[in-house]
Amino acid sequence: MKKRTLILFCMAALFLAVPGSASAAPGEKPAQFAFVDPWQVFDRHTSIGGFRFNLLYGYNKNITGLDFGLVNRASGNVSGIEIGAVNLVEGDFVGWQSSVANFTEGDFMGLQTGFFNSAAQKMSGVQVGFYNVAGTLDGMQFGLINFNNARKPLYFLPVVNFSF
Repeated sequence: MKKRTLILFCMAALFLAVPGSASAAPGEKPAQFAFVDPWQVFDRHTSIGGFRFNLLYGYNKNITGLDFGLVNRASGNVSGIEIGAVNLVEGDFVGWQSSVANFTEGDFMGLQTGFFNSAAQKMSGVQVGFYNVAGTLDGMQFGLINFNNARKPLYFLPVVNFSF
Protein backbone atom coordinates (compact mmCIF):
# COMPACT_ATOMS: atom_id res chain seq x y z
CA MET A 1 0.00 0.00 0.00
CA LYS A 2 2.84 2.41 0.84
CA LYS A 3 4.51 1.68 -2.49
CA ARG A 4 1.30 2.46 -4.41
CA THR A 5 0.86 5.74 -2.52
CA LEU A 6 4.46 6.75 -3.22
CA ILE A 7 4.06 5.98 -6.93
CA LEU A 8 0.82 7.98 -7.14
CA PHE A 9 2.42 10.89 -5.28
CA CYS A 10 5.43 10.91 -7.65
CA MET A 11 3.19 10.80 -10.72
CA ALA A 12 1.04 13.65 -9.39
CA ALA A 13 4.14 15.73 -8.61
CA LEU A 14 5.49 15.07 -12.10
CA PHE A 15 2.29 16.13 -13.88
CA LEU A 16 1.52 19.05 -11.60
CA ALA A 17 5.02 20.50 -11.65
CA VAL A 18 4.92 24.23 -12.22
CA PRO A 19 5.97 25.10 -15.77
CA GLY A 20 8.33 28.02 -16.25
CA SER A 21 11.19 26.70 -14.16
CA ALA A 22 14.75 27.70 -15.03
CA SER A 23 15.15 24.79 -17.44
CA ALA A 24 11.76 25.01 -19.14
CA ALA A 25 11.13 27.12 -22.22
CA PRO A 26 8.09 29.40 -22.17
CA GLY A 27 4.94 27.35 -22.77
CA GLU A 28 6.85 24.07 -22.42
CA LYS A 29 5.35 21.45 -20.10
CA PRO A 30 7.60 19.21 -17.94
CA ALA A 31 5.79 15.94 -18.64
CA GLN A 32 3.22 14.35 -20.91
CA PHE A 33 1.13 11.20 -20.80
CA ALA A 34 -0.75 10.09 -23.92
CA PHE A 35 -3.07 7.17 -24.47
CA VAL A 36 -3.68 8.06 -28.12
CA ASP A 37 -3.81 11.55 -29.63
CA PRO A 38 -6.06 13.47 -28.87
CA TRP A 39 -6.51 11.65 -25.54
CA GLN A 40 -3.38 13.02 -23.90
CA VAL A 41 -2.77 15.44 -21.02
CA PHE A 42 -1.62 18.33 -23.26
CA ASP A 43 -2.64 18.88 -26.88
CA ARG A 44 -0.42 18.22 -29.89
CA HIS A 45 0.68 21.87 -30.18
CA THR A 46 2.40 21.76 -26.77
CA SER A 47 6.18 21.34 -26.39
CA ILE A 48 7.44 18.95 -23.71
CA GLY A 49 10.68 19.44 -21.78
CA GLY A 50 11.35 16.49 -19.52
CA PHE A 51 9.51 13.19 -19.98
CA ARG A 52 6.83 11.97 -22.37
CA PHE A 53 5.15 8.55 -22.12
CA ASN A 54 2.92 7.41 -24.99
CA LEU A 55 0.88 4.30 -24.31
CA LEU A 56 -0.24 3.88 -27.95
CA TYR A 57 0.37 7.13 -29.87
CA GLY A 58 1.61 10.51 -28.68
CA TYR A 59 1.92 13.66 -30.76
CA ASN A 60 3.47 16.94 -29.61
CA LYS A 61 5.39 19.86 -31.06
CA ASN A 62 8.97 19.81 -29.65
CA ILE A 63 10.39 17.25 -27.22
CA THR A 64 13.43 17.71 -24.99
CA GLY A 65 14.40 14.85 -22.68
CA LEU A 66 13.11 11.27 -22.63
CA ASP A 67 10.42 10.18 -25.09
CA PHE A 68 9.10 6.65 -24.54
CA GLY A 69 6.14 4.84 -26.08
CA LEU A 70 4.70 2.65 -28.80
CA VAL A 71 4.44 5.38 -31.48
CA ASN A 72 6.21 8.68 -30.78
CA ARG A 73 5.57 11.66 -33.07
CA ALA A 74 6.80 15.25 -32.98
CA SER A 75 5.82 17.98 -35.43
CA GLY A 76 8.95 19.94 -34.49
CA ASN A 77 12.38 19.07 -33.12
CA VAL A 78 13.46 16.39 -30.65
CA SER A 79 16.53 16.52 -28.44
CA GLY A 80 17.32 13.63 -26.10
CA ILE A 81 16.48 9.93 -26.07
CA GLU A 82 13.53 8.52 -28.02
CA ILE A 83 12.58 4.86 -27.58
CA GLY A 84 9.54 3.20 -29.13
CA ALA A 85 8.25 0.86 -31.81
CA VAL A 86 7.96 3.74 -34.32
CA ASN A 87 9.55 7.19 -34.00
CA LEU A 88 8.44 10.03 -36.30
CA VAL A 89 10.15 13.42 -36.13
CA GLU A 90 9.08 16.08 -38.63
CA GLY A 91 11.92 18.44 -37.66
CA ASP A 92 15.53 17.93 -36.52
CA PHE A 93 16.76 15.34 -34.03
CA VAL A 94 19.75 15.41 -31.66
CA GLY A 95 20.52 12.40 -29.43
CA TRP A 96 19.68 8.69 -29.58
CA GLN A 97 16.67 7.35 -31.47
CA SER A 98 15.85 3.65 -31.11
CA SER A 99 12.90 1.65 -32.45
CA VAL A 100 11.84 -0.79 -35.13
CA ALA A 101 11.38 2.16 -37.53
CA ASN A 102 12.94 5.64 -37.11
CA PHE A 103 11.99 8.53 -39.39
CA THR A 104 13.52 12.00 -39.10
CA GLU A 105 12.50 14.47 -41.81
CA GLY A 106 15.08 17.12 -40.86
CA ASP A 107 18.74 16.91 -39.88
CA PHE A 108 19.86 14.12 -37.54
CA MET A 109 22.82 14.27 -35.16
CA GLY A 110 23.61 11.28 -32.97
CA LEU A 111 22.80 7.56 -33.00
CA GLN A 112 19.90 5.82 -34.76
CA THR A 113 19.34 2.14 -33.93
CA GLY A 114 16.55 0.02 -35.35
CA PHE A 115 15.46 -2.23 -38.19
CA PHE A 116 14.74 0.75 -40.49
CA ASN A 117 16.49 4.12 -40.02
CA SER A 118 15.87 7.23 -42.09
CA ALA A 119 17.38 10.70 -41.84
CA ALA A 120 15.90 12.63 -44.79
CA GLN A 121 18.33 15.56 -44.66
CA LYS A 122 21.83 15.49 -43.15
CA MET A 123 22.81 12.49 -41.00
CA SER A 124 25.72 13.35 -38.68
CA GLY A 125 26.58 10.30 -36.61
CA VAL A 126 25.90 6.58 -36.79
CA GLN A 127 23.01 4.48 -38.08
CA VAL A 128 22.81 0.82 -37.02
CA GLY A 129 20.06 -1.31 -38.55
CA PHE A 130 18.98 -3.63 -41.34
CA TYR A 131 18.08 -0.75 -43.71
CA ASN A 132 19.66 2.70 -43.32
CA VAL A 133 19.13 5.78 -45.49
CA ALA A 134 20.50 9.31 -45.22
CA GLY A 135 19.99 12.39 -47.36
CA THR A 136 23.60 13.42 -46.82
CA LEU A 137 25.86 11.23 -44.70
CA ASP A 138 28.51 12.64 -42.39
CA GLY A 139 29.32 9.52 -40.39
CA MET A 140 28.80 5.77 -40.66
CA GLN A 141 26.05 3.30 -41.46
CA PHE A 142 26.13 -0.33 -40.31
CA GLY A 143 23.51 -2.61 -41.87
CA LEU A 144 22.67 -4.96 -44.71
CA ILE A 145 21.31 -2.10 -46.87
CA ASN A 146 22.89 1.37 -46.56
CA PHE A 147 22.02 4.36 -48.76
CA ASN A 148 23.67 7.78 -48.93
CA ASN A 149 21.44 9.84 -51.24
CA ALA A 150 24.18 12.47 -51.72
CA ARG A 151 26.21 9.73 -53.46
CA LYS A 152 29.48 10.86 -51.82
CA PRO A 153 31.52 8.72 -51.98
CA LEU A 154 28.94 6.05 -52.94
CA TYR A 155 25.15 5.84 -53.17
CA PHE A 156 24.89 2.28 -51.82
CA LEU A 157 27.23 0.08 -49.84
CA PRO A 158 26.23 -3.08 -47.94
CA VAL A 159 27.40 -3.87 -44.39
CA VAL A 160 29.32 -0.60 -43.78
CA ASN A 161 28.88 2.75 -45.50
CA PHE A 162 30.68 5.95 -44.56
CA SER A 163 31.22 9.54 -45.63
CA PHE A 164 33.18 12.30 -43.89
